[in-house]
Amino acid sequence: MIKVLLTDIFSRNCFDLFNIITSMHPEYDPLLCDTNDSRFLFLKTPLIYGRICRRLRRKDSRIFNKDLLNILKEQVDTPVVFVPIIMETIRLFYGFIREHSIHNLHYSLPPEESFAVAEDKKKLSDFCRRSGIPVPREYGPVEIKNLRASFRPVVAKPRGGIGAEGLYFINRPEELKVLDTLSRKDYIIQERIGDTNAVQGGFFLFREGEYISYYGHRRIRTFPPSGGVTVFSQYEENERIKKTGRLLLEKLRWSGLAMVEFLYDVKTDEYKVIEINPRVWGSFLLSEYSGADLLSGYLNISLKKPLPPKHSRKKDVFIRWFFPFDLVNYLRSGGRIKGFWKFDREKTCFVGFTYSRIFRSLMYIFLTVFNLSFAKEFFKKMLRK
Repeated sequence: MIKVLLTDIFSRNCFDLFNIITSMHPEYDPLLCDTNDSRFLFLKTPLIYGRICRRLRRKDSRIFNKDLLNILKEQVDTPVVFVPIIMETIRLFYGFIREHSIHNLHYSLPPEESFAVAEDKKKLSDFCRRSGIPVPREYGPVEIKNLRASFRPVVAKPRGGIGAEGLYFINRPEELKVLDTLSRKDYIIQERIGDTNAVQGGFFLFREGEYISYYGHRRIRTFPPSGGVTVFSQYEENERIKKTGRLLLEKLRWSGLAMVEFLYDVKTDEYKVIEINPRVWGSFLLSEYSGADLLSGYLNISLKKPLPPKHSRKKDVFIRWFFPFDLVNYLRSGGRIKGFWKFDREKTCFVGFTYSRIFRSLMYIFLTVFNLSFAKEFFKKMLRK
């Protein structure tokens, strides 16, 4: 049986991947690993997954390579497919495959230089401008100085950040002083287009620069409501997003999975690229639920097998992350979210629950949500409006 290497198994993305594979793809067997060095690792894993977990430490590349080699030696006669889930792990994996050629290890990743463009917003902005792809206007030191005389809203983004973490929105002239505290080496300053709640995602599968598949979703609610992680969205196919995202990834000679995020600029009537997420995304569950089947495609491409047959897609479908974030939205709104308690199970997949057993879902919530590290991240989001 072919093994699917799932790293960082206590991440939400990995939990959903495990449930998809075990429920919908019996020809594959998840090989569970985690980069957490906690002494409770081997207690928590059987309670959630009913199986043991291998240690894949991220302390440094030497330790990571040693752990991964040990894991692969256990599977010497079995194909193992690596799935990109967490950025730090992917970076270490690139280092591993530079140093080691393992006959039974399979993957589909973009060239390392393309990955470097995707994870750095400054490099991505420069690449898009050179390629004639719409991207928010960037402000250098001279343009920032001119903003004090002729103000317009801007946003400061960490070059290496994912999502809304670390963003500074400059909406008034007096807030420009924030920019003086930020390192230009670590931040990129761009025009502000709408708000992060209006972000639209295009989800792609490529094979060595060749477009294979696409689907999208439209955000309905985020946590926090001003813009953050998506908690409720609807399947959507936007041909303009598809065309722009496809062009960008073709120019990058992309392989594997990618989420390209856009904001619509009403002034120029363009969808502008703001980010590439070169890994499994938070709403990946919708790929399987809608029939887009990007996971099957990724696995077949990695194994150099023919692409799986295309299925008819369910387009009137939704994905919802009900607990804890959407529930908190409801409580913070004073119960004023229309239709909140309507659960259309025929058309909606639920993060952490769909394709899972109820006991597994409850154990995952108990052991990963109700802990100190999650609580810190949760309350950090709570402080945002």
